[in-house]
Amino acid sequence: MKSFPAIDLHLHLDGAVQTATILELAREAGYALPAGTVPELDRFVRVSADCHTLTDFLKTFEIFYPLLKTTNALERISRELVEDLENQGLIYAEVRFAPILNVADPADTAQLRAAVEAVLYGLSSAQQLRTGLILCCYRGFPPDLAEKTIRLALDLNEERPGSICGIDLAGDESRYDASLYAAAFGNLGGKLPVTIHAAEAAPADSARKAIELLGARRIGHGVRIQEDPDLVKVVREKGIALEICLTSNLQTGTVSSLEEHPFAKYLAAGLCVTLNTDDPAISGITLASEWELARRTYGLSLADVQQIARNAARAAFVNEADRTVLEAQLLSNL
Repeated sequence: MKSFPAIDLHLHLDGAVQTATILELAREAGYALPAGTVPELDRFVRVSADCHTLTDFLKTFEIFYPLLKTTNALERISRELVEDLENQGLIYAEVRFAPILNVADPADTAQLRAAVEAVLYGLSSAQQLRTGLILCCYRGFPPDLAEKTIRLALDLNEERPGSICGIDLAGDESRYDASLYAAAFGNLGGKLPVTIHAAEAAPADSARKAIELLGARRIGHGVRIQEDPDLVKVVREKGIALEICLTSNLQTGTVSSLEEHPFAKYLAAGLCVTLNTDDPAISGITLASEWELARRTYGLSLADVQQIARNAARAAFVNEADRTVLEAQLLSNL
């Protein structure tokens, strides 16, 4: 589990910031933190063992998020992320972030573009790792800001094809229904693939709306899809990929234990299950540790591992030829 090259399809940039970097950014900005050393600050910016709610999980972001609103910071954390992923041996990662959260004025298109350009520049420093960038729209903000994010993604791809590999909708699904953003996502016109955070903090119907109203090809988390057998059938028949994040789901209280997580049930039912990190630094994990956790918890066979790896390659937001290459790279090492 620690040696074969892997793919991470659900990885938040802001959840992958190293503690040492947070300290340095704070010192440069003259920003007060609750601690001045890495071990001390880890207590505030890493999920504790007694975290069991989404509220507690998100508190870890509040302390350092103001530091991530400059292009220099965004470029740096993107560059450091790909360096870290390459050291872990990943061959492909789709990194996502919500530019409207990383600017002073989310209505300013120029600021949004600058933020995205900074992340793209940082990701371009990769030597062996291939990356894709997913732009997140964010629930709770006015739908017109989702339209801005989507328009920016389309404009960037017209200028530099492939700059943006997909669009996401993140945020509190329990309070902001997918229907609020249907018009904005309708502007995509099939030009970019869609993944939606759904059926994590809200019932299964959240995922159904993500598929039917927003055109989702992948679902982020999807833990509660199991509540609706008809939806499970739809997800299987349409080949909708599920971006499973085990440790994150446990830490946020989405599941009370790993044994209750539907990961193994989904895999046995023939759903397109993938394994991902979500917020690796916040959660204190790596993709390799998630694979090992899944292997130990669910007794994965070699055939299971091969199928999950194959799913990730086939669900990647790349063209068919590149999917074939990724799949071959993965399976040749298993």
